[in-house]
Amino acid sequence: MLQKITSYLLFGNLYCGIEHTSIGGKETINTTILKKTKKELNIDNIYQFNSIEDLSEAIPKNTHAFLILNNENVLTKKVENGQREAVKLVHQAFPNININDFMYEVLVQNDVHFVSICRRSYIKEVIESYKSKRISIINLSLGNLIVANITDFIDEKIISTANAEIEISNYEISRIESSQTIDYANYDLNGLEVNSKSIISLSAALVSALETHKSTTNFESEKRQLKTAYGHTVFFRKFLTFGLVFIFAALIINFLVFNHYFNKLKTLEQSAKVNQNIKAQVAGLNEKVSKSQKMVDDLLNNNYSKSSYFINEIVKDLPASVQLKELNYQPLLKRIKAEEAIKSEEEVILVSGESTDSNIFSDWIALLEKKKWLSKVEVTDYADISTRRADFKFKILLSHD
Repeated sequence: MLQKITSYLLFGNLYCGIEHTSIGGKETINTTILKKTKKELNIDNIYQFNSIEDLSEAIPKNTHAFLILNNENVLTKKVENGQREAVKLVHQAFPNININDFMYEVLVQNDVHFVSICRRSYIKEVIESYKSKRISIINLSLGNLIVANITDFIDEKIISTANAEIEISNYEISRIESSQTIDYANYDLNGLEVNSKSIISLSAALVSALETHKSTTNFESEKRQLKTAYGHTVFFRKFLTFGLVFIFAALIINFLVFNHYFNKLKTLEQSAKVNQNIKAQVAGLNEKVSKSQKMVDDLLNNNYSKSSYFINEIVKDLPASVQLKELNYQPLLKRIKAEEAIKSEEEVILVSGESTDSNIFSDWIALLEKKKWLSKVEVTDYADISTRRADFKFKILLSHD
């Protein structure tokens, strides 16, 4: 499972096979792209161009591809013997070559073998040409030997490619004959419809997808280097993309969090200002209340003992015919209002009530006038309310002593 995920992240679901060949002496690039969907492989696109540049404009950027070099720079020979060692087969097919200057691919079969060779310098030059157009070559094959990988999927005994005719016997290649006058045909490879021009590139794409390759080469290390370099490129590109996305996401999250807390801080600052204003108002009100309370307390504390004394002096000689209704010590001059000082009539006691005997009332008043703590008694009202009762009001002016 992990291998499948790693493979998908590295190679995706597109597999590209490129045949770099020549038809009629003219460079031709045959390309087939397979798309893997679930467990099925389907042809996504088939192209034929006359230059790598034209191909690079048609396929997705940074595409990885299996390259088949199949032109006049590749030589292929048939060897018939029981030898199965690749190097010896190369020397038998090409006895006079300096093997260090060439890359070779050997298709080892039962009795009939095929050897394809190409100069290293030319192969590197072609790979660099693709690389410069942002097409990453990750695998390589020479000539028409890649067809050996599809013999199990095709029923035809004769297969035509872009520049050769291939004969198949018992699922093995028995003959490869070069030709520039090919009768092109259509083939069915296990449900994939393809013609002669594209069968080599399709075979390469299938080998990439199925990871099956029957031949032996002396450039396995070069292929590993190509695949590793592509892996590094993909990792760097995806890591860079992921890094940029991560940084952008982090900036967005940071902005949202900062904006959230900034708005929250702003709200708290506004609330703090409102609270400070309310606190200042409350402090002002508390100060006013404290002053008022102090005034009231001072007034009460100052008058409590005196008022008790005066009330006691007034009522101790109170006749039975006199009934008091009100005894108000230092009455207020006006109603208490906010923002206004409390004003009272100092050194004054207001007394009111009822009397049933005017003579006794007069005697009581005369008795009060003799008190040393008062200076004067002023009767402000004495009115009969019936034949036996009268209402009275009088004011006592206290002495300053």
